[in-house]
Amino acid sequence: MTRADSSRTRTASLLLLLVLAFGSASALSQSFDCRAATTTVEQAICADTRLKRLDSELANNYRAAAKQVVPEGAKALLATQKAWISDRNRQCATGSNDCIAEKYRERNDVLMALLARTSDENPVIDLADPAVLLGIWTVVSDTASSSKLVPTAAHLPPPGARIIAKPGELCVVEPAEAKICSPFGLAVEPRSTHAKRPAQEIPKDSIVLLAYFGGRADFELVVGPNQELAAASRACEPAGSNCRWISQPWRAASPDAAVKIYHLFD
Repeated sequence: MTRADSSRTRTASLLLLLVLAFGSASALSQSFDCRAATTTVEQAICADTRLKRLDSELANNYRAAAKQVVPEGAKALLATQKAWISDRNRQCATGSNDCIAEKYRERNDVLMALLARTSDENPVIDLADPAVLLGIWTVVSDTASSSKLVPTAAHLPPPGARIIAKPGELCVVEPAEAKICSPFGLAVEPRSTHAKRPAQEIPKDSIVLLAYFGGRADFELVVGPNQELAAASRACEPAGSNCRWISQPWRAASPDAAVKIYHLFD
């Protein structure tokens, strides 16, 4: 067997394990066959319509992610899925419907964050760890020094915008002329990609996230050590000259406003 044949065999084996670890496509879109349910958690899922729906959603999201993740990430995705199943069964051993539902929502957040970075033109999930933006945020108004600059990012919310975010989606609800809802994903950028920026533009101990709208990379979100948030983008004068980085702070406007980062691949 050649090295190329061996590599293809290993990749095929991993993909097979991904399917076996979380059900087959013939299982009516669920992660397991209710006719073979044996654990308390599985029996609780099969007896409750809401839990069956959550299980089906998760199964579909997992299969999509397993199909789209690069071969180097298949093993990590499989490992975290197995760990999640074990944690679900341990934490919800009594069969509490609320406990099971919460576990499914948490895992779905991770998978939706991965899938929101993809589109028909960009179907591949790379090895960047996913993040989720939650809650309501407002964009601080521009300073006088940057008000004449035009951001190069297509979807950067304007100054004064009000934003509602949930896993896999971001909506700008104010002002009226900027209203939009779009598939929205975040990926943790490796430090090497922004090492050449001036140090003052990225505060110490911050995490830089690349924002995706409709599967296309657009601007960056810089998360400070205390969950401070700022959107960063290149901006230029109307003629396209004198470009520089601008940073717009986003302020939390609801108790649940937060950024959750999931260490999936590192």
